[in-house]
Amino acid sequence: MKVFDCANQTIKGQPSHGLGDRIDLFRLSRGASQDAQAQDAVIAVLEKALDNRFIMLRNASLEGHPAAIPLILVGPSGLTVIHPSSLRGIFRAKGDEWDQMDERRENFRPANPNLIVQAQQQAQDVEAWLKSQAMRAPPPIDSLLIFTDPGIHVEMARPAVRIVQIDAVDRFITGLLQSPLVLSKEEVQTITTMFTRSGEMDASLTASPEKDVFSLRDDLGKKPGQSSITDRIPRGEKAVTTLNKIPFSNRQWYLLGCLVIVNIVILIALVLFILTSYNP
Repeated sequence: MKVFDCANQTIKGQPSHGLGDRIDLFRLSRGASQDAQAQDAVIAVLEKALDNRFIMLRNASLEGHPAAIPLILVGPSGLTVIHPSSLRGIFRAKGDEWDQMDERRENFRPANPNLIVQAQQQAQDVEAWLKSQAMRAPPPIDSLLIFTDPGIHVEMARPAVRIVQIDAVDRFITGLLQSPLVLSKEEVQTITTMFTRSGEMDASLTASPEKDVFSLRDDLGKKPGQSSITDRIPRGEKAVTTLNKIPFSNRQWYLLGCLVIVNIVILIALVLFILTSYNP
């Protein structure tokens, strides 16, 4: 099984735009989240059982949808939108209801978020996106909810999506290998290319002329006669007018004035101390 990480592809093709990118990179660099570890566990199991006819798309971004799809398995049997989770505890899946056992009251209560609804929505988003890409008849798209933590127990009563625990994923793999072929090798590659190109398009679309809000440096490609940020900084009376527009409250101005006075007093005391210490 081949694996394509669409998130890394998007990041590599996207230039830095300042504060927004730094916040995104900070989120990505906070260490491997539990969901990312769940993705790793699912990929590790499927890689051992599936050949190169299958392609796993990781963190695929769809134009018009803010959230990336965690895993999409593309193969001869069609598409499977996989929602991996590392939850643990006692849950109940009934239709599209997703409930969790309340340990204090010892009864089931609706869990938030509803993973069944999320998995359904992700599959619907993928199908709608494929249709928007001029694919009139998208291949079969299944939803799969995989739990990677052995400390979870799910009571199932005809859930709306297929639910599998990581230690029982063999039946799912067997079903994939025995399913009738609906996609040729060329069609699998075409669909994969559509998703990977989507990541490249997102990167190019975000390459708008945004600036770092903390930077006063002019752009190298500035057009002649175009004013820079430093040229637009007010001076003289305009600076005073701009200063009066600063949204400080009276209390904040008072505290600022007190700090200035304290600094002046300390400076005067320091000067007097130096003068008296050197006075013969």
